[in-house]
Amino acid sequence: MKLLGLCTISFAFLTTLSGQESKQVIRTDLACVENMAVPQPDGRNRYVGTARVLISFGADGAQVNVAVQTDASKYGEFEAWLWASLQDAKFSTKCAGQTIEVNFIYQFRGAGGREPQSTVRLKNTNTFEIISNRPLAQA
Repeated sequence: MKLLGLCTISFAFLTTLSGQESKQVIRTDLACVENMAVPQPDGRNRYVGTARVLISFGADGAQVNVAVQTDASKYGEFEAWLWASLQDAKFSTKCAGQTIEVNFIYQFRGAGGREPQSTVRLKNTNTFEIISNRPLAQA
């Protein structure tokens, strides 16, 4: 019985200690990315907006959580499309237990068209700017 109590106290102490020591550091580089397509507009999905995406990895390096943050007051089509687009991304196991931040800026420029035409630019170490033509209805 004393051993069980000692294990419980030790576990509680270690949990508290590790909680104080390990503040989550968010990486702002793409060193963890092995393969990730930048979500681009298609015939149905063309959005304007800015999104901050936090991708967290488990102890084995596998993607465990994708959080999409935008200026929108509620989670909508843009956020759902972006979240779904990133589910097939592959990341390095060396990033186990870490979180990375990737930013996406979507803009419309130029004349409208039925088929999306887009340009992707890397703005800095973790920000992509995706510029596409307007949908025909918004031209």
